[in-house]
Amino acid sequence: MHYDVWRQRASFADQSLVVPMAGAEAAKNVASQLIRDAGGEPLDVGGLEQASNLEAMAAIVIKLLLAAPRH
Repeated sequence: MHYDVWRQRASFADQSLVVPMAGAEAAKNVASQLIRDAGGEPLDVGGLEQASNLEAMAAIVIKLLLAAPRH
């Protein structure tokens, strides 16, 4: 299900989907390549201490998307 989002090569105004990521440098190197391979653009937001902030941000965005009126 989640992979379907990446297969769409999502973009906005002809720009790649930006994917924020946090973690150890070695892990971010691997994640960055996976994100690029899927057509996205990685955005390094810091070390693992930022992961909880990313989770909170994702929860807010998901709630906003689910609350939006469907047309």
